Amino acid sequence: MSFVHPSFLWALGLLAIPIIIHLFNFRRYKKVEFSNVRMLKEIKSQSKRTRQLKKYLILLSRMLALAALVIAFAQPYLRGDESGQSDELVTLYIDNSQSMSAMGQDGQLLESAKQLARSFLKNMSGGQEVLILSNDFAQLKLRKAEEALSYIDDIDMSSKPNSLTDRLQNAKQWLSPSTNKLVCYAFSDFQIERDPQELDSSIRLYTIPLRAENTENISIDSVWLANPVNRLDKQIELYVQLSNRGTKTVKGVNLSLLINGANQSSSSFDIGPSQTILQELQFGSSSRGWLSGSVLINDPNFQYDNRYYFSLFLKEQLSVLQLGLEGKSFQSIFQDEYINLSATDPGNFDYASIDQYDLIILNELPSLSRGLQRQLREYLNLGGGVFFVPNSNFIGQDWSDLGVLSSSAELQPNLSLDPNGLQQAFYSSAYERLPKQIKMPLVKRTFRLQSKSSNVLLATKNGLAVLLEKPISKGKLYQLSFPLNPRWSDFTNHELLVISALRMLFSTGQTDHLAYELQSEEPVELRATDLEFPIELKGEGSQILLQGSSTGSQRFWLNASIDRAGHYGLYQGGTEESSAVISLNIARSESSMEFLSRSELVENLGLEIEEEFSSKASLLHWSRSTQSKPLWKLFILFCLIFLLLEILLLRFIKS
Repeated sequence: MSFVHPSFLWALGLLAIPIIIHLFNFRRYKKVEFSNVRMLKEIKSQSKRTRQLKKYLILLSRMLALAALVIAFAQPYLRGDESGQSDELVTLYIDNSQSMSAMGQDGQLLESAKQLARSFLKNMSGGQEVLILSNDFAQLKLRKAEEALSYIDDIDMSSKPNSLTDRLQNAKQWLSPSTNKLVCYAFSDFQIERDPQELDSSIRLYTIPLRAENTENISIDSVWLANPVNRLDKQIELYVQLSNRGTKTVKGVNLSLLINGANQSSSSFDIGPSQTILQELQFGSSSRGWLSGSVLINDPNFQYDNRYYFSLFLKEQLSVLQLGLEGKSFQSIFQDEYINLSATDPGNFDYASIDQYDLIILNELPSLSRGLQRQLREYLNLGGGVFFVPNSNFIGQDWSDLGVLSSSAELQPNLSLDPNGLQQAFYSSAYERLPKQIKMPLVKRTFRLQSKSSNVLLATKNGLAVLLEKPISKGKLYQLSFPLNPRWSDFTNHELLVISALRMLFSTGQTDHLAYELQSEEPVELRATDLEFPIELKGEGSQILLQGSSTGSQRFWLNASIDRAGHYGLYQGGTEESSAVISLNIARSESSMEFLSRSELVENLGLEIEEEFSSKASLLHWSRSTQSKPLWKLFILFCLIFLLLEILLLRFIKS
């Protein structure tokens, strides 16, 4: 026999009260004088044994009545079959996603869920096997109900989003001919699930919804740089996207930017309900290498998704490679001390060093091997930039592996370029104010380019494209329609060539991702360092060996056990200094403050809900009634019987 409220059994100490009353008779006797008491003494002697028996029987009945009443209030019950034999596999899903860190009526939602699960398990047979599910545990194991109690204590907040459907699909592998039914008790806030799957209708689902008292939240969704290429000792502009996930307008929220642990800048903003805004922050650094940054909302009302980690690599110089004809034009353009221009012949080019360059110029090459074309294509896929300048014999050459658009016959238009092209975003930042009268270059001869799937940056006044921008994966290919030769145009000596080349460099400089998402299958790609295997990832108390491969850049896949947001250093060969830094953030799918009602949950899962318990009392009452035999009514009956016995003793047994 077990008790729902065993602490109430302390009231059994009240049994001392009737004992005290019976042992110490506090009635005062009144003396009555008789002349002859011989006959009275004889009567007393004859009734003493009867009176003592009556007194102890009354004492016993009162104590039993009081004890039965105390035990009834402790709510005794008998557990189910202790052998644990059942045709049902009982599973308890405890949602430990980030939204469960919110505070509810009884404290943190996750702790409330764990406490309810413990209370539920205590009503089960100790020998019955159960399956405990959470968002973290990929390896499932059946446990006795008593063992599962300690297992629940180990459940902590997870970076993984809620995944009830995935967990139930995993749990079905434990079904067998002897346990062919799956019964799940889900303790969750039932936030909208990402990519839900319809569940098998044979699963019996019982829900215990937990609701947060405060459903207001502001999340930092993402950050990105205003410019892909940034210089030392110059202000770097950072954009921050924020979303109000609640229903109230919030004013005066403070946003801070930290770089390498030091506060760099801050701003204050107002945001309306369900609104998404951008905030601009600036910072600078005088040292090259990796910077570890974070953006933080300084407000105690918003407890999660309020911090975003990012990291970036600042180069000491930008590198430009010129393959083919050496021209003074590019030497004069890239003469800044921050830009390193190198020129070489394709035959002497080291393919392994291709990822070191921010822009590669193919200047009037007569041909290019297919191997180098494929290397350049991979370079483009990873975010590089290629500027293709054709030679005078461009017609008939095959550049298809690189992605260069084919051309048709040579034309001699003698037309100037259309100034409307300067209004595009590519050129807009080059001019503070576009001159009303600007002399555009004159095109004397050109090839006709196919502009399919490309953005026309410059064209002649009759619409003939002369400079194309073609996105290729993460990179950009720029194609000019004529050689940089005065016989073809005066573009070589025009300021527009300088502006175009610099914009190509600053628009396509290879930059690594600022941050990655935990549990994402997206590979981590790094170009700013040269790593060798094996590699260790260290940070936030973790030390995980990574596996990966290299195809033009360093590419890695994160270990699924990494579950903490923060900055992680990449170490190789037992070195004490990190070779690179990556930043990991929790998925923002938990930022939404939308929670499914019972009807919405049924529609979302494609599964009927057997019962929904809105309170702890209703859950425990139901579990005791179905998984155990309550005995409190029996003890109330015992109490009444003993009280009735006392009345009968007082009435019918004469002293």
